[in-house]
Amino acid sequence: LMLWLDANETSTMDTGASSGAGGVPNNSETVGYWGDRSGNGNFAAAYQAAANRKPTYIATGFNGSLPTLQFDGSLNIMEVQNPAAFDTWDEMSVFIVSEGNSLNNWKTLIGKNGEDGQGWQLHRRDGDNRTRLTFRGTIGADDRDFAYELNDANLVSLVYGDGLRRFFGDGSQKDSITDSGAISAAPNSPLSIGGRVRDAGQRQSYAKSMISEVIVFKSTLADDERQKIEGYLAHKWGL
Repeated sequence: LMLWLDANETSTMDTGASSGAGGVPNNSETVGYWGDRSGNGNFAAAYQAAANRKPTYIATGFNGSLPTLQFDGSLNIMEVQNPAAFDTWDEMSVFIVSEGNSLNNWKTLIGKNGEDGQGWQLHRRDGDNRTRLTFRGTIGADDRDFAYELNDANLVSLVYGDGLRRFFGDGSQKDSITDSGAISAAPNSPLSIGGRVRDAGQRQSYAKSMISEVIVFKSTLADDERQKIEGYLAHKWGL
């Protein structure tokens, strides 16, 4: 387990740039720091601690009644620390609980660049209710498009390794291809949530979405392990 961000644990969040800097957010306050429950210290922080980069904590926003961080789709972005620790992986399992609210086309929900021949990203495709998952540097096709609507309240799972790249939506497999090899490094791009960071430093492709939980493993979870985590998250978030 490399990263665990959880909006249900408000004690892990702060309105300032670091833990204890400004205090735990109240409803409708912005969040500059999101602590990592994995124990690895890979916390997420708003870019340059700028006020206009901070998402807003909503106590009853997700799925109508549950806590979340609202990213505005304009400038809000959270960036995970220790970017080198998330580079050149040849296996990975990612879980994200989110709900797009007017999430526009080609906006990035989570990723490590995903352009410039580097990294990976998950984003909404064009206006046909499809999702695109992009990996750079592996033997499989860079871009995979499939029917899945990120503007719903959903639980997304990505599992890469053992010769496959698979995508699951709400526990159901939506796409699978043969793939292997290390994902190309994105040395100048942190793992980002709510937007994309390019190699030259541009922040862009901001996602207007509520994000409640992110879990990242540097390993390929077996189906029974994946299903246990999906069950835990589905129960917790009413999915």
